[in-house]
Amino acid sequence: MKISKKNKKVIIAITILIIAIAIVISGFVYTEMFAKNSDVNYTDDESFAFYDENQCRCFERERLICNDETWTLDSESRICKKGNERTNVLLGCSKYECSGVIYEFNFETEKWEEKAGN
Repeated sequence: MKISKKNKKVIIAITILIIAIAIVISGFVYTEMFAKNSDVNYTDDESFAFYDENQCRCFERERLICNDETWTLDSESRICKKGNERTNVLLGCSKYECSGVIYEFNFETEKWEEKAGN
């Protein structure tokens, strides 16, 4: 069976398209698997100085946060506002374990505190 030149071009074009799609998908997978994503808002808050991305793990998410600093948190309504826009809040980490030490967010003082005896 002989394949015509037109069919060869179509097969080559489809093969190139499939390879390009595979490269794009693998790029997304790589980004999701290896990019360092964190819900930590890096601020000048001295009470958060304990945090080290390589030594801490979040094990409780009860702190309401917005996607970034451009949004304003309305904790009563549990929404984030930016002008006339509204969006859902995110649940940020409220308790970390860092090298055996527990750090918990105090909702009254809005500071991170080291918890003894946990």
